[in-house]
Amino acid sequence: EGGRRDGLASERVHSLLQGRDGIVWIGTWLGGAHLYLPGSEAFREFRSLSGDPRALPGNAVRCLIADRDGTLWLGVQEG
Repeated sequence: EGGRRDGLASERVHSLLQGRDGIVWIGTWLGGAHLYLPGSEAFREFRSLSGDPRALPGNAVRCLIADRDGTLWLGVQEG
């Protein structure tokens, strides 16, 4: 589900990254990944969805890394 405004889907935060654009990415244990738009107080949630090839492969996000081009890479427990 996207557009969540009330916070994170999990209280266990495993990774945190602020991109060059100011967006804050949050990786949680079994709650997927979230982005936070500073100044808007809005969160957007990204989770694993069965049958959706564009969704995360798993909801246990262990690490977040941005490469030199600013592309975000996520590492999940499930691979």
